[in-house]
Amino acid sequence: TNMFRSIGFLLALLCPVFGKDIDVNWTYDCCGKTLEADVGDVVKFDQGYNHNVYTMVDFDAYAACDFAGGKNLGANAPVDVEIGADDAGKTLYFGCQLPYHCAAAMKIAFEVNQVEKKQCDQLKWETQSVRKYSHGKKKKQKKCKWFHKRIKELKKTDSERAKKFQKKNCKKSTDTAERVAAKVCSCVC
Repeated sequence: TNMFRSIGFLLALLCPVFGKDIDVNWTYDCCGKTLEADVGDVVKFDQGYNHNVYTMVDFDAYAACDFAGGKNLGANAPVDVEIGADDAGKTLYFGCQLPYHCAAAMKIAFEVNQVEKKQCDQLKWETQSVRKYSHGKKKKQKKCKWFHKRIKELKKTDSERAKKFQKKNCKKSTDTAERVAAKVCSCVC
């Protein structure tokens, strides 16, 4: 079993992480909304005949259905757009450039999440996930694994609350003996 564990660890290090597919049924009145995406995700515009997919340069262009400076990504066939690392923290805008299509809500925006600043390899995470730190006013002992899971749960429902929770719990301590999350759970903080 140690051999298989080693092979699994090597695969995790050597194989790239792929995002999810985000399917967009590219028709009239399909969209007109903003969705969330991550680096590595692929937006799949499933379009039929007499449609295209264009980029738009910013929110004002998106709101006005102004395609000046935008790029034609394809027409009359499915279009796949991979979200790259350089898109992190940006909002990407797309629309159908044919007359009246964009005005009929055939447009969509994607807010691309920031890439986590600290990336821990599998071995470091496995070591840290079982470490304990003092949590809250009562200094309850919690594991880094719990902290990471709690942040992920909060991100699903309220990303701002997740950020506040992480920031609050990752405060550094002046007491060198105190085991706070910032010292113990560096993969999360």
